[in-house]
Amino acid sequence: MMTVNPNAYFYRHNLPGEDTRLGEWAPHEIEHFVAVAKEFGAGDKWGLFASHVPHRVGYACSQIYRHKIIPNGLLLDDTFRVDERGRAVWVGKSRK
Repeated sequence: MMTVNPNAYFYRHNLPGEDTRLGEWAPHEIEHFVAVAKEFGAGDKWGLFASHVPHRVGYACSQIYRHKIIPNGLLLDDTFRVDERGRAVWVGKSRK
């Protein structure tokens, strides 16, 4: 599956033999996430994105993006707005 559909594989798995970290993200992990997002983009194909973030899988990257990265203004994404409670809410792509 890793070679047939890497996006789907890395959404739930790391490389064979690489441990998966669960729970809170360390500040250095968030800094690395932001650096990877600035270089490659974020918000789509979380499995492929996660292949650049050691020890984290795609769904964890998607979650931290919505729960911490966007609400704290670490990256800007016009497909989200931050509501009155400070949560990122997907609004979709703008149509021009």
